[in-house]
Amino acid sequence: MNRKTYSEKHETVRISYPKELNKAFIVCGSKEKFKYPDGGKLVHTLEGDIYQVMNYYACTNEVCELSEKAFNPKPIFDYGDGYFEADVFRLVADESLLFNQKLGQIHHLLITNYQLDISSATIARMCDDILKLKCPKMKGN
Repeated sequence: MNRKTYSEKHETVRISYPKELNKAFIVCGSKEKFKYPDGGKLVHTLEGDIYQVMNYYACTNEVCELSEKAFNPKPIFDYGDGYFEADVFRLVADESLLFNQKLGQIHHLLITNYQLDISSATIARMCDDILKLKCPKMKGN
């Protein structure tokens, strides 16, 4: 889903190598080298759409197991392989778990308050994922 990198309709956010790692590759400590950016994708957030571009890197150490693999250790901020930012996922989790809102109520909230084009099926999938994450924690309590 390639789009113009700069547009009045969305902000472009490039996910680069984490500055905290001082350009050192996480496996062997050698320097990283830029390989390429992905094609980017439009991600819907509670604040509006952003165009997320992931930059990929490789290790400069030729004997490192990841020297030929494109990699970026920085976490992306979209939910799974979907097109919604984690803030949408968190809001669905809060509404579902903390406020006991039903699927239809959450769907209505996202459409009316945030103007998100999101299906009930997507929200149901998020709720299923939330319950899968929550269940193991509940067993340990």
